[in-house]
Amino acid sequence: VGLVSGTTGVGGGIMLAPLVLSMGWVETRQASAVSAMFNLTNSAAALAGVWATKPALPDSLPWWLAAVGLGAALGSWVGAHYLPDRALKLILAALLLVAGLRMVVI
Repeated sequence: VGLVSGTTGVGGGIMLAPLVLSMGWVETRQASAVSAMFNLTNSAAALAGVWATKPALPDSLPWWLAAVGLGAALGSWVGAHYLPDRALKLILAALLLVAGLRMVVI
């Protein structure tokens, strides 16, 4: 997953969810949770790397982090309590389509 996401420039979580679903290792909600935690950990590591090499982070960073945290909490709550598995799979398919188009177009 890391090699493919690194060479394509697409986040690893978007690659991880279809992999674990197609292999039958987890159910849809678990795949969503695993890819969300993968993205969180990967983003935290990237932010730490940037901070280590460029100690002056943007002043707007706390606002962006708050927006990301709020969006993640809201999305997790809606996904866990209200969306059926079919809707989660359709959202994943749409994200994969956008990521694939992004690779071809950009």
